[in-house]
Amino acid sequence: MEMIIFTIFVIILMIKLNRQLIIENLVLRQQLAIMRQSIKRPRIRNRDRLFWILLSRFWKGWQDALIVVKPETVIRWHRKGFKLYWTHKSRTQVRTQNLMRLMRLMRLMHAVTH
Repeated sequence: MEMIIFTIFVIILMIKLNRQLIIENLVLRQQLAIMRQSIKRPRIRNRDRLFWILLSRFWKGWQDALIVVKPETVIRWHRKGFKLYWTHKSRTQVRTQNLMRLMRLMRLMHAVTH
């Protein structure tokens, strides 16, 4: 909840103040939140990954502010998400096509037997 309130506050400030500085501040605070939640190695959750993927698309200086993970890791997350999206989308289409074929076959079998 704290992160959501802070994010809204930052968005409001971005309109009024230096956008680059505010985004960098948000990035550093998000990484601090990750560091606070773990003792030895930071646990990076899916919402943290999504945050970095979105940030990498909208902010040119995102790589300079990284402390917790390497820029290559963020790019790998983005590629993995892209691959998962298209894998799911293609499987859904294949299932639909197979279902239609099965329904046609069942109708044909019903027509032949009756």
